[in-house]
Amino acid sequence: MVKINVLIILLIALGSIHSCRFLSSGYDNEYGQFVPKHPHYWLKDKKNHKTPKNLDTINIYKQHYTFDQNGMELSYPVEFYVNPEVLINLYYLKFYSNGRCASFGTTLKGVDYRDLYPKNSNFTKGYYYSKGDMDICIERFTYGESLGDYIRWKYVVSSEGDTIKRISKNKVRSIYVRELLPKDWKKYPVDW
Repeated sequence: MVKINVLIILLIALGSIHSCRFLSSGYDNEYGQFVPKHPHYWLKDKKNHKTPKNLDTINIYKQHYTFDQNGMELSYPVEFYVNPEVLINLYYLKFYSNGRCASFGTTLKGVDYRDLYPKNSNFTKGYYYSKGDMDICIERFTYGESLGDYIRWKYVVSSEGDTIKRISKNKVRSIYVRELLPKDWKKYPVDW
């Protein structure tokens, strides 16, 4: 009887491990980016999208400030490991005029033109929507432990277009400041 119980427990455990792989919401592509198995972005090609006039779609926005839920400024640059070899310290947003956007991280070295290449492992592709005013909604797929979900954040662009604030529960959570890119940097195709 004990052997049968142990065998049943082992079969259940093996079945659970296998079902986790089967139920995985995506996979890592050849560039190390997580891709959802069955993408269903809500903001992709949403009708009536208008890129805000004050949103810079040529340059990038660098995260300068981060705040906790109480409005207290967190130490910046935010430091955590994406993988054991790469310490990510600086975060950026890049917008394109067609409703596509991206976020990526770099080390303290700052931005290199290769960081803007959409097929590198630190580059997360997403979509944004605006009615043409200062409010923007950004959607991307986030993941962890082979599971993931679509998340949307609200951002507000300043009237000058030089800063973007991420808003959550009517509080500012992050502030991004525009950084100009060198004119000779190669533009990469937006293929998503």
